[in-house]
Amino acid sequence: MNFPQIISGGETGAQRAAHNFAVENGIECGGWCLNGRSSECAEKNVVHSDATVVFTLSARLGKPAKLTVKLARKHHKSWLHIHQKTQIPGLMLVSLIANNRVKRLNVAGSTASEEPNIGKFVHQVLDQTRGLLRDRGDGN
Repeated sequence: MNFPQIISGGETGAQRAAHNFAVENGIECGGWCLNGRSSECAEKNVVHSDATVVFTLSARLGKPAKLTVKLARKHHKSWLHIHQKTQIPGLMLVSLIANNRVKRLNVAGSTASEEPNIGKFVHQVLDQTRGLLRDRGDGN
């Protein structure tokens, strides 16, 4: 199992950080980004993914993140909320990926205007996850 394809809508914050991480590390990326129709975009990204990870700094989900979780539940997709107080977030994400045989991972979460440091956090967790997958012999 390799690091899964990253799916995101490309909005500033968690989604953009995930997209940038994928590009920087040679990981396939894609996703729906529809101008002015973020709920439609979010639903398409959930549907076309095997699982969703939602990143926030706060333990509370903001409105866009709540929508993504609602859509994941609606479509019976596995999802995980990772925030700054999540214990061993990289390992939690590895478990989501391995237990659900994730080939396409939807990444959602806070925007940069909601939580300005979310991008750095997302990058750190994805990097940690990639290292753990590599240590298992499962990463790119």
